[in-house]
Amino acid sequence: MKSVAILLAVYKPNLVFLRDLLRSIESQDYSNISVHIRDDSGDNSYKEVILRTANECLKEKNFNYKLNEANYGSNKTFELLTKEANADFVAYCDQDDVWQPEKIRTLINKIHQEGSVIAYSDLSLIDKDGNELGDSFKDYSKRLKHVKGNNLTSFFLNRNSITGCTMLIETNVAKKALPFPSSEIYVHDHWLALVASTVGRVSYVDAPLVKYRLHEDNQIGANVLDSIFSKDDYIKIKLKKDLDRLQIIETRFDSNYQRDFLQHKDYVLLRNKQLTKKSIINSIKLLRHIRKDFSLVSFELMINWIPEKYTVKIISKIK
Repeated sequence: MKSVAILLAVYKPNLVFLRDLLRSIESQDYSNISVHIRDDSGDNSYKEVILRTANECLKEKNFNYKLNEANYGSNKTFELLTKEANADFVAYCDQDDVWQPEKIRTLINKIHQEGSVIAYSDLSLIDKDGNELGDSFKDYSKRLKHVKGNNLTSFFLNRNSITGCTMLIETNVAKKALPFPSSEIYVHDHWLALVASTVGRVSYVDAPLVKYRLHEDNQIGANVLDSIFSKDDYIKIKLKKDLDRLQIIETRFDSNYQRDFLQHKDYVLLRNKQLTKKSIINSIKLLRHIRKDFSLVSFELMINWIPEKYTVKIISKIK
């Protein structure tokens, strides 16, 4: 039986949420699991309660605990956990979700059946009290497109479909992603998905194997156009992030994927040119890429041509 290391990054956790999570890990019907907890709270003020909660909830699943020397952030904490992992597979874990009992077993089986290097699932939505909000993450993220198969690098260069808490990945593939870029450039799950897509097959389970908790403190829930209120903000924040990603990509991947990377680079530079140097020709060129990401291309074309006061209103409505 293949071994699985569950990598749990915690930061000043809500103990009710943490207890629900750890109990759901204890209830996994796959036995060869170990839990690795890294506390990123910045000091040892939560150490005692985290250890007590883990001891209360994890009776049959082995776990260990480490305290970061300072508050490193989630990307760096997951990087350290990945570096230390020695199981066959790793599963990334948030501190406030709930896993279905069959999660690990289902993903392991999917990887074995399809010969993939990474597998992920859909997830359902719950509120802070555990009440159901939706049966699929697609109910919350309308642009989400779940992909599977081989040769998906071009897709993951542009966007992500894998939420970290639904992911199971071969440990040696996850280690190829080390070190992780800054979270301001790539969130760890997107970076891992991109790296995995250059190595082998991506598998998808069309079932919600995780209950994703939406509440005021979680990282993803409020990040739609975060800090963006105008076209200028969009250029300075969103487009700059995409341009910064190009530098990471060019230094981290070999020539086997040069064609995908060059095409992606041309696309990002065209988007930047379209928004910073308004012209009909640039807009027509970008329009030809609309099948790549209909929502994004349509939005960028629109905000470049409508009056700024309407752009501000549209961004506010989206947020």
